[in-house]
Amino acid sequence: MRRVPKVGGTKTVKLDAVRALAPTHVILNVDENRKETADALAEFVPNLVVTHPLGPLDNLALYRQFGEVFDRPREAAALCERFQDAYDAARATACPPRNVLYLIWRDPWMTVSRDTYISRTLAVFGMHTLPATSAERYPKLNALQAEVEALREDRDSFASKAETIAREGFASVVLDIQHGLWDTASIVAGIGALHHAAAAPVVRVPLNDFAYVSRALDFGAEGVIAPMINTAADAQAFVSATKFPPLGERSWGPMRAMTLTSNTDPKLYLREANGSTVREASPPKQ
Repeated sequence: MRRVPKVGGTKTVKLDAVRALAPTHVILNVDENRKETADALAEFVPNLVVTHPLGPLDNLALYRQFGEVFDRPREAAALCERFQDAYDAARATACPPRNVLYLIWRDPWMTVSRDTYISRTLAVFGMHTLPATSAERYPKLNALQAEVEALREDRDSFASKAETIAREGFASVVLDIQHGLWDTASIVAGIGALHHAAAAPVVRVPLNDFAYVSRALDFGAEGVIAPMINTAADAQAFVSATKFPPLGERSWGPMRAMTLTSNTDPKLYLREANGSTVREASPPKQ
C-alpha cells in the first residue's frame, strides 16, 4: 500500500496529484465523491466511471460494468459467480433479527437510513438499522443525542464504580462481561482502575468465548472466570487460552498488562505469566 500513490480523500481529491498520474479512467461513487470533483476530473481524464450501488446485489451489475469497461468479461463473470455463492450462503444463514444503531458521525450524531448500501448489507445478516423510516439518507439523531451521550457516560462510569468497590478493602473485583454491560473499552478502563486501587481484576468472559480469555489477560486481568465448562475438552480449551506456548495457545500481546504491572521485561513476563494467572471454570448447575 505504501507504493500506491495518494490522491487525497473522497471528499478532498487532490486534482494535481491525479493529473500527474495521467489516468485513462477514474472510478467515482455518487455517495462519496462531489459533483464538482467529477466536473474538474472530466476536464483532463478521458473516462469517468460513475458507480452507485444501493445494495449487495448491485455489485453484480457493477462487476459486469467493470468487465466491459476494462475488457475483462470472463474475470467479471467469475467474480459475479463467487459473489452470488457468498450472498446465497449468507442469506441461508439463520441470523436472529435485531435492531442496530449504525453511527457514522459525531457532533452531530448521524446514522444511516434503510435506503443505503450499508443498511441493506446489514439486513442480509438480520440487523435492521434505526430509524425504521427517515426522509433523509443520513439522518441526524437530535432526538437521541442525550441518550447516546448518557450511554457513553454510563459506560465510562463503570470503571470508577469498580475502583470505588475495590477501595472498600476487597482484594479482587470481578468484571462480569457474560451478564453485565461491559464492552471492551470499559473493561480496559475497569482493569486499569482496579490496578490503581491495588485490587486484582478478575474478568468473567462470555459463554464459549475462549478468544476473549487471552484478550482479558492482555488488558491486565489477573484472573479469568469461564462459565459453563461442561467437558474436559472445554476445560482444556479454557486453560490453553490462558497459557503461552508450549503449555497453551495464548498469543503474544500483553503490552497493556506489562504496563499495569510495571513489568517491562518481555522475557520475564513470558516466564512468569503461565504461573501467575488465576483460572476458575464455572460448571453448569446440576
